[in-house]
Amino acid sequence: MRIVPSSSTGLEVVGEHRLFWEYGSPLFVYDADHIKSQALNLTQAAHGFHISYAIKANSNKFILNILKNNKVECVDVVSPGEIYKALANGYAGHQILYTENFISEEEMDYALSANVIMNIGALDTLNSKFGIYASELDDVARIASDHNIKIIGLHQHIGSNLKKHDQEVFLNTTEYIFKLLQKFPDATKVNIGGGLGIKYQSNDELLDVKDLYDQVKKYRDQYSTALSREIQLWI
Repeated sequence: MRIVPSSSTGLEVVGEHRLFWEYGSPLFVYDADHIKSQALNLTQAAHGFHISYAIKANSNKFILNILKNNKVECVDVVSPGEIYKALANGYAGHQILYTENFISEEEMDYALSANVIMNIGALDTLNSKFGIYASELDDVARIASDHNIKIIGLHQHIGSNLKKHDQEVFLNTTEYIFKLLQKFPDATKVNIGGGLGIKYQSNDELLDVKDLYDQVKKYRDQYSTALSREIQLWI
């Protein structure tokens, strides 16, 4: 076994079999400096955003600590186990966004007891990662009012591996989300989702992330003024 330099992974030569014999097998090697660099690139492009890391991508506690110490201050979780892991790694309830489809009452009770932010996506269980139709939003507002549920923000997720050709659609749906805020007087958070693409093919054209987020900030400023409330941006 030999680990060689790679522009895509950032790994360096560490010597023939050295890590294997020192730490045993199976062995997973992560480059902390590369993770920090990627976090820095994102936080600079998304300056002014609250940035969430999806724990399902990799829940290694050392990686979570690296991200948390490099301005990725929130996490997205999809199960009670991930809520527990986030809390155990020092995240507070307001830094945890919980999205799970087909949630049970027991799971919802645990999430509420942990004071996490709940991502609501269906009228029947008030939770599903697949989302609510725009035509149902008046019903959502009515149900929230009837049961004293506070809707604090709106969230979109239009896909994964988004590339340059997706930017126009992304911005159109994002502006639509801002327009919908008027239905919910307590809503001050807009989460535009993640899904940023990577270069799988040599001819893939990636999003200009800074340009994309600068456009979103313009919507934030416009609708903060129009609705007379300070709107927070999340990804």
